[in-house]
Amino acid sequence: MFLANRNWEDIVRDYESMQIVSTETEESPEQDASTQSVDSSVEQTVCSSDVVNEHVTTQEKMKLKSADNKELASPDETSMQDTVDVKLLDDLINQLTNQKYEKIQSNSFDKEFLKAVPNLRILPPNANTIALQTTIRDRKSPREDFVFDSDRLIRLVIEEGLNHLPSKPKTIETPPGGIYDGVEFLKSNCGVSIVRSGEAMEKALRDCCRAIRIGKILIQSDEDTHLARVVYAKLPDNISLRKVLLLYPIMSTGNTVVKAIKLLKKNGAKEENIILMNLFATPLAIRAIASRFSRLTIQTAEIHPIVPSHFGKKYFGTD
Repeated sequence: MFLANRNWEDIVRDYESMQIVSTETEESPEQDASTQSVDSSVEQTVCSSDVVNEHVTTQEKMKLKSADNKELASPDETSMQDTVDVKLLDDLINQLTNQKYEKIQSNSFDKEFLKAVPNLRILPPNANTIALQTTIRDRKSPREDFVFDSDRLIRLVIEEGLNHLPSKPKTIETPPGGIYDGVEFLKSNCGVSIVRSGEAMEKALRDCCRAIRIGKILIQSDEDTHLARVVYAKLPDNISLRKVLLLYPIMSTGNTVVKAIKLLKKNGAKEENIILMNLFATPLAIRAIASRFSRLTIQTAEIHPIVPSHFGKKYFGTD
C-alpha cells in the first residue's frame, strides 16, 4: 500500500475517521485503557521514525536499499536457528529463477520448502484449492467470483491455522448419555491484520472465533527503495500472553511482514506464539521471514515465484 508524502498525524487521523480500526465492545474500561497505553507508546515510536524518514534524500534511500538487500542475503545470526536450512532455500530459489515462471506448476516444490523450513505449513493441494487459486489468479475473473473464491480459500487457511492454537482435553456427556473425550481451545488468542489486504481475512477469522480481538498494523513502503515503516498500530492488550494470528494474504518480498513481526516482538509478543496466515508467498518472502524468525509458524496456501499482487485492489474494488 503506497501513501502520498503526508504528515503521519494526518494519515492516522484520516485512517481513524474511515473507521478502519476495529473496536472491541466486549472489553472493559480497564482493558481499553491498557490498550490505549500500548497504542500511545507505539505511535510515539512511529512519530520519531517518521520525522527521520522525512529528511531522507534519494541518495540515502539507495544506501538504505543496499543495506536492506545485504540483510536479506545475510540474516542476523542471533535470530537464525539451525532448524532453518537457508542454503537449501537459496538452492530452491536459484532453481526456480532458472526456469520460466509460466511453466512452474502450483505446489511443485512443496516438499523441498517443508524440508528447509520445519515451521512452514502448506495447505494440502487438491482440485478444490487449485480451482480457487485459479479464479484468484485469472485476470479475467469477475470481481464477484474473485471475492467469493477468495473468501473460500481464506476460510480454508484460517481453519488449518487454528490447528496450531493451544488446546486441552475435555470430556463431555452426549445426549444419549455416553462419554466423549474431546478437546477445547484455550483462550487468550488474538488476531492482527496488516492493513489493507490483511483485512480481507478478518471475516473468516471472526466466523471461526466470534469473540476474538483483532488489532491493526498500517505499514507504508517506500516507492523507490521498498523499505517499510510503521505508520499506525493498534494491538490487543496483554499481547505477550497471547497466541497471535498475523493476517497478510500476499507476500512478494516479505519486507512488510518482517516489519510487522518486529513490531509485535517489540511490544511483547513471543516469536513462537506468532502464526502468520497467508494465501500466496514467493520463495524470497519465505526466505526473508524464516531466516529471521525461525520459531514463527507460517501457514500458507501456495509458494510460487509469481503472486497475485492485484489481490487487495480487486478484493476491495479499487482496481
